[in-house]
Amino acid sequence: MATDVATRALKQALFDEYDGFFDKRIKKLDSGDFFLVDDRGGGDHDARKRLFLWFCSMTLRVTRGDAVELYLSGDVPKSNEVNALLDDMQTEGHYGRPTIVIEKGEQGVLMDLAQAFAAIVARGKRYPTPSYKYVCPRTAKSLVRLKNALDKAWR
Repeated sequence: MATDVATRALKQALFDEYDGFFDKRIKKLDSGDFFLVDDRGGGDHDARKRLFLWFCSMTLRVTRGDAVELYLSGDVPKSNEVNALLDDMQTEGHYGRPTIVIEKGEQGVLMDLAQAFAAIVARGKRYPTPSYKYVCPRTAKSLVRLKNALDKAWR
């Protein structure tokens, strides 16, 4: 299946930014469309090579050259602000996961979401879940990286 030029350019930019597709076996741009954008590393897995339960997983699917879908799963941090943003941005979730459709020019919503996650653990604030100390800043940082990658690709 051939891909249009804009879709191919977006996939190439994301491929370069995130060192390939989610499935590392896929090398052809026309064959893949899923990217792992949560910046996970070796320390995010337990002894059985499974992600820790507290990890907020983020995957991205390129749907068109001017649109992507962001899927959040795992321990997605919660607050009134985050919930309100997700309610405003989210489409019907796939498999119960929050799904956010981002079209070209709308990637600023990622910064809003990143700021909402960071606000949960801001200095002097109390938060209900101890793992948020680690999850919120990491998730926010990954969202900012994704926004910058989309800004660069959609220039």
